[in-house]
Amino acid sequence: MLLVRWLLFRLTFASGMLKLLGGGPAWWGLTALETLFENHWLPTPLSWVAHQLPAPALRTVLVAVLVAQIAVPVLFFAPVRQLRLFAFWTQVALQVAAMLTGNCSFYHILVIVLCLSLVDDDWLQGRRQAGAGVPGLLATLATLVVYGALLLGAVFLFELRLDYGGLAARTAFTKSDFEEFAQKAVPGSIALGAAAFLLAAAEALTSALMDSPGLCSALDAIWKTLVSVAVAALVFGVSLVPFSSLDAATQGALPTLLRDVAGPLQQHRLLGQYGLFHELAGAGGRRELILEGAHSASGPWKEIEFKYKPGDVAAAPSFASPHQPRLDWQMSLAAAGKLSDNPWMSALAYRLLTGQAEVIRLLDVKRYPFVAKPPKYVRAMKHGYKFTGWKGGDGSWWSRSDIRQDYLPVYTAQDKALLELLTSRKIIGHPEQVKEDSWLVGLLEQLRRFFDHWEPARLVWAVLLACWAVDLTRGRPWYR
Repeated sequence: MLLVRWLLFRLTFASGMLKLLGGGPAWWGLTALETLFENHWLPTPLSWVAHQLPAPALRTVLVAVLVAQIAVPVLFFAPVRQLRLFAFWTQVALQVAAMLTGNCSFYHILVIVLCLSLVDDDWLQGRRQAGAGVPGLLATLATLVVYGALLLGAVFLFELRLDYGGLAARTAFTKSDFEEFAQKAVPGSIALGAAAFLLAAAEALTSALMDSPGLCSALDAIWKTLVSVAVAALVFGVSLVPFSSLDAATQGALPTLLRDVAGPLQQHRLLGQYGLFHELAGAGGRRELILEGAHSASGPWKEIEFKYKPGDVAAAPSFASPHQPRLDWQMSLAAAGKLSDNPWMSALAYRLLTGQAEVIRLLDVKRYPFVAKPPKYVRAMKHGYKFTGWKGGDGSWWSRSDIRQDYLPVYTAQDKALLELLTSRKIIGHPEQVKEDSWLVGLLEQLRRFFDHWEPARLVWAVLLACWAVDLTRGRPWYR
């Protein structure tokens, strides 16, 4: 469980640190949230609501986020139960808020699962621990001191103050000050994690010795515990390599052996730095790719709508998590880049031109304008998008700029350049694999056709809740 808690610490702490170490002026100016919700890859209806909040409120929220990601993770290893529960609820609240204001697949659910390492069985089972006496009084006093330190730290470091009836904030430290802080915080965090690891290892060895009924069973338990501790120590040690990248001096001071072992693991994506969401999307404004099709080169051109990504300005954003709509996500990413970086867009155009049913099902089929006959021409245009305000007038969620940029040239199914590109990438023109005529293939195809009628996000939630309900009715708690 200690390694899970350490993973949660690395994930949370690195995400907060990188916002200020390399995230750009929007994080330092505390203005990041003023554009983040509008430029989220796949926004939700609550993204629109959050975008309407006044700038002072959004800056205050960002201060709370930075405190939750940089200062609060230290409490993951606190010996006081109340502090660990405070850290637990802080992180859960942060993940739930992020889930409601942006579709990030199952990422936030996974983080909440990691947060369960901060609570104990008594809390999960609803049993209240006795807090009477001197230990309980000291724990309460320590908790109040930490609350006060976090509050005062936020007030002084971000100059929180009342201004024109609301809270105002700005960073009261420089980037060099924060880099100096990182030079102390990163090795200090490693020391904290190592101390917690050694304490957990000592407790495990003591338990193995004291809980064994005889000498032979005690030796066997100790041997097995030592093996587990050794493996855990290796995992902890190699995790220090990506984590210490927050401070070059700390990373350079690590033993060469650790870096040699971590190198191959990082190549196979078995280790990660976990500094997520520190680079803001759409810094120059939101861009969206709009696919259009037509039966004639002179038009009329009809827009092709997707299930989740913005397109029709009157269509409300939708909730997709924990489902991961890869095509919608990739379309939003492609809008921030060039066609040369996204050759799969040409393959998408070809599949639409040839009317491939499996690809069309990934789109908003109810609004697909070429059900009867595939389009003869397909193109993609890039538009600027902005959220409307409370007084939008016509009920639209988005406003679209009149400026249109060509992104994907006009293609036909017989376009020579398109066919050469797809052939060179072995997307077409290579022998197709022959499907085995088996009952399993037929069953999977039947299941796919059946689930095509379900809204993906609701289907995933239904499966998760059904599994949880079955677990609860087994007569044994789900967390055991």
